[in-house]
Formats: sequence, structure tokens, C-alpha cells
Amino acid sequence: MSILKNSVSMIAGNFFNKIASVIVLILVAGSLDSASFGRYSFAVSYLAFFAVFTDLGINTLITRDISSGVVHAPLAFGNAILIRLCLSFLALAMALSGLLVLSYGRETVMIVIASAPMLFFSFRGLFFRTVFDIPFQSRLKMAAPSLVNALSECLTLAAAAWLVHIRAPLLWLVLGIALSYMPGFALAAFLSFRIITPEFRFDAARLKELILSALPLAGAVFFEGLFLITPVFVLSRFSTEAAMGLYSLPQRLVTSLWVVPVALMVTLLPGMSRGMVLAKAGLEKAVRALLITGIPITLVTEAYSSELVFFFAGHEYAGSSAALSIMMLGTLAYFVNAAFFYGFVAAGLQSANMLIWAVISALSVLLSLALIPGYHEAGAALGFTLPLISVIPLNIILAKRLLGISVFTVMAHFALSGASAALVLFALPVAKGLSVAFSVAVYASMLFALRAVDFSNGPSWFSALYRKLLKFLRKHLTDANKKI
Repeated sequence: MSILKNSVSMIAGNFFNKIASVIVLILVAGSLDSASFGRYSFAVSYLAFFAVFTDLGINTLITRDISSGVVHAPLAFGNAILIRLCLSFLALAMALSGLLVLSYGRETVMIVIASAPMLFFSFRGLFFRTVFDIPFQSRLKMAAPSLVNALSECLTLAAAAWLVHIRAPLLWLVLGIALSYMPGFALAAFLSFRIITPEFRFDAARLKELILSALPLAGAVFFEGLFLITPVFVLSRFSTEAAMGLYSLPQRLVTSLWVVPVALMVTLLPGMSRGMVLAKAGLEKAVRALLITGIPITLVTEAYSSELVFFFAGHEYAGSSAALSIMMLGTLAYFVNAAFFYGFVAAGLQSANMLIWAVISALSVLLSLALIPGYHEAGAALGFTLPLISVIPLNIILAKRLLGISVFTVMAHFALSGASAALVLFALPVAKGLSVAFSVAVYASMLFALRAVDFSNGPSWFSALYRKLLKFLRKHLTDANKKI
């Protein structure tokens, strides 16, 4: 139940985060002309890329080590704070240097500087603030940080609304939004210190060991960031601003769903980190759980892609529905890849993750360059989706060779069940809602028939209900056979 509770807490907190960020985006866009809004969007996206360098896998490794009991928790937490603080200042220096090297205008540079506090305080990405999640994640107590997240987003939303209302200049608008995260940052730090009080003791040998062990995972994080920015960059060079907008909308929608596998895997990671046997068992369990969740989400999104685009952006973004359908398949692949990613982290195989994400980013570069000039946003969507799908076989092979566990049969059963459900969804000549319901029913039935999921292994109330249902069916089937 703690895994379910923490997953739900993280998903709920991040869902509220996404809703609040969309409302802030609407408020800011409505108050600025297109050129000013372009500078604002550039500043946020530019810093978000450099946020990758504020973590470099440190959070994941420290959470794993504290959960497994192989380190002194206060000292490890203190080391994480020191390292990530240094990395955050380094990322800021790199970001500002990049602006100078690329000769951006003074106004753009000032807006990025005004946005700089986000590298430390923001709740909307992999910024320094996330270091205070370590005690909660390692102790499986994610309800508190999720609540702090929600409160911080409320404050940010209020600050943005007030600044828009008083017609604050762009520079002050950006600075106000960036600083609005500070109270939430302070509260998150206070609560995390109550769980694990950090010890700040300089240990050069230990810090060097930690940084060296983090390098492969840091490489994976870097390549993931490169993968996300590649289609956008290639679109900006070889396509139109309209195509970039039609791609950016579905990208924001599908990447917001990534919180689902991350939330589940972060709550599974402490248990998986306590030994190779638990890592193997946790990997198979995670693959099943993420496919059970991911395939129905994909079916619903594929059925209602046009309606979702209209709901979030209106008719002028109708061209995004095809890209959304393509990218949702990539998101399903991300669900699967996330299980392997955290499975390898739990087993101390960070180099496998770096290899996987290096392949993904390389394929994304090649496919984006090949497809975007001719197919624009659809080409970018394919450059997003195909690399994520392509590495699934590689993940399966690495899991077999490095962990000695084969999930091929499990995934084959889920793939067959999902394909059958998709066939029903698109071939059944009935109302869309009915076809979705029938496809999900076919999916569940196929999983049951193939014994891909043991429904008796769920929560106690669900297991009891399942056993009673089986008993009822056996009794009535037996009676029916006797009468025949």
C-alpha cells in the first residue's frame, strides 16, 4: 500500500503542477505580444535544458544508497546538497556563457538572468530544489513534498496573476515568477531536514567516489535532455514556426504523462536497491505494472486525440492530433524503458542506461534530420517516437545478459493483448466511447487468458473480490455442465 500511496501522491502533485503551469502560460501569453512571449518562452526553455546539469543522477544514486543502508544517511544527504549546489552554480555559469558566445541581445540576456533563480528554487523540473526529495523518497513518504509542491504552485499562480493584473514589465514578470518559488523551497528544505538532518563534512575521497559513480547516470540524463531538445532545434532550423507550435503542444501533453512511470519507479527503487534478487523481482513487477497502466492510457489517447487537442488549444492546433497519436506510442515505449532504467540503477548498472539513452539521442538526431525537412511536425513526432520504441529490444537483451532475467514472454503477452485491443478500437463500427470500452475489456480479457497478470496478487480487498468471483464462476459453470 505504501507504494500505491506514494505513487498516487506523486502523480497528484505533478498533475496539479502541470495544470498550474498551463494556467500561468495562458496568463502570461495573454499579457504579452508575440515577440515578448517568444523571449519569455526562450528563457524558460533555455534554463530547463541547463537544469540537467544540476542533478546528473545524484538524487537517484543517493536515494538508492540510503534506501539500501550502505551509507550513513545524514552524511550522504549532506554530500548530495553540497554537490548539487555546486553543480547548480556551474550550470548557471554555463547558461550565461552560452548566451554571450552565441551573441544574444542585451534584453534576452537580462530576461535569462531574471529567470536564473528557477535553477535553484523551481518546482517545475530537475532543479536544485529536488535534492530535498531524497529523504522523502528513501523513506517512502511522498505525501508531504507533493503537498508542498501544490502549495508552491498556488503561490506561483497567484504571483503570476497579480503581476499580469498590474501590467508588470516583462523583466519584473519573469523575476517575480522565479522568486515566487522561494517559500515552497524553504518549506521543502525544513521538512526534509526533519526526516534526515544533513551532515556537512568535507570528505574528498567520498565525494570523488560519488561523482565517479554518478558519471554514467549523468551521461544518461544528458542524453535524455539532448533527445528532448533535438526535434525542437531541428524544426527551428529546417521548418516553420507554425510546425514548431504544432509539435510543441503534443510534446508537452505526452511528456506530462511521464510522471506516471517515474512516480511508480521512484517508490519501487528503495525496495529494489536492497539486493540483486529484489532488483530482478522489482523489474518484472515494474514492467507489468507500467504496461497495465500505459496501454489503456494509450488506447484512450489514440481514440480522443483530436478532442484532446481541441480542449487544450482550440481548432487552430488541429494539425497536432496526428503528431499526438504518433507520440503517444513513444510515450508507451517510455513507460517500458523507465522500468529498465530504474532496474539498472537499482542493480548499480548505470552504464547500461547511458548506452540506452546515447542510442536514443543518436537515432533522434538522424531521424529528425531525415524526416523534418519533408514532414515537419509529423517528422519531428516520428523522431521522438521511433528511437524510444527501437531501444526496447536492446533493454530486454541487456536485462537478460546483465541481470539474468527475461521479460520477453511477459512483454509478448502484453503486446498481443494491446494489439488485439487496438484492432477492436479502430475496427469496431460503434460510437467512440463504446469502442474504447470494448477495447479495454478485450485487453483485460486477453491478459487474463494469457495469464500475464495474477489478479489474485493485488491489494487484499481486490484479491478477495477476485477469489469470490472465480468461486462464483466455477460453481455456475459446474452446474451448467451437469445440466447439459
